[in-house]
Amino acid sequence: MDKDASETEFRSFKDRMDREAYTTPRHFAGITGAMAAFVAVVDAGSFAGAAIWLDMTPSAVSKVVSRLESRLGVRLLTRTTRRIALTDAGGVFLHHARVTLDAAETAVSQVAALGDEPSGRVRVSVGSAYAKHQLVPRLPAFHSLHPKVTIELNVSDALVDPRFDAVDVAIRPGGSLTPGLHLTSLGTAVRFLCASPAYLQRKGVPRTPDDLAFHNCLVMSGAGFERWPFRVSGRVRDIEVIGSVRADNADMLLDLALADHGIVRLLDTIVGPPLRKGRLVSIMEDVHVGDHQPVDALVRRGREIVPRISALLSFLRDDQVLS
Repeated sequence: MDKDASETEFRSFKDRMDREAYTTPRHFAGITGAMAAFVAVVDAGSFAGAAIWLDMTPSAVSKVVSRLESRLGVRLLTRTTRRIALTDAGGVFLHHARVTLDAAETAVSQVAALGDEPSGRVRVSVGSAYAKHQLVPRLPAFHSLHPKVTIELNVSDALVDPRFDAVDVAIRPGGSLTPGLHLTSLGTAVRFLCASPAYLQRKGVPRTPDDLAFHNCLVMSGAGFERWPFRVSGRVRDIEVIGSVRADNADMLLDLALADHGIVRLLDTIVGPPLRKGRLVSIMEDVHVGDHQPVDALVRRGREIVPRISALLSFLRDDQVLS
């Protein structure tokens, strides 16, 4: 796990629970406190790192975990002079410890919210292009409604699972429910073929799939992206396209299209704004297959009722992010 993300998670937990003395050695004699210490060690990667986050000494943290292992009758961690690692039992216990700590936080948040507006931090994992073109432009409106809620963005195209990673909400292409996760649909994204007016004026507007052989097609890197689907004679036909640039970043291809360099095939979550402004023009809509793709906000089941998380999910759903 990323150290900065895990540090943020446990500092947030510590701040919320300080008044119940969750980070004092006395309270760590309890099972919930021992769970928090154990999870801190795993996420920090060391007893020394966990000690910093928990305001304890490394030896005190080690004793808490050792007592926990004695109580359970199993070894949770293997310790060497250079690193620690989870045992099989430790991996199982880690999952349940996270669920328990989340439940404790949910209880505190629910009761605290009865007489107050949502507050606290929501950790959101989101892809780079979606974050830039859809989520970030809408955050000011969200904060005007919920000024006490802060958003921590983890912008990455890597797949993140809220059941196991230090995030509250993961926004990703979806369409199917994973056991243990709550799904909020944010709409459906559609791929468009488009190019700038200047490029089309210079090269001409393609009318049929075969016309693309005479155009510069800007393609995403990866297997299958160089084949674009079209409906020909009532059947879907994949056309292999070529161009001067392949990239693993959709924003780079968008910038090239806006610079009059070629035709792109990208989701409307990315090209929607320049299409609406006329900076790009949609082409071949009568034959191009748009590959409708659901977009979901995923939350570990049970966490969707935490007020600050619920507020964000409701905003994303009701604001129709895919617009």
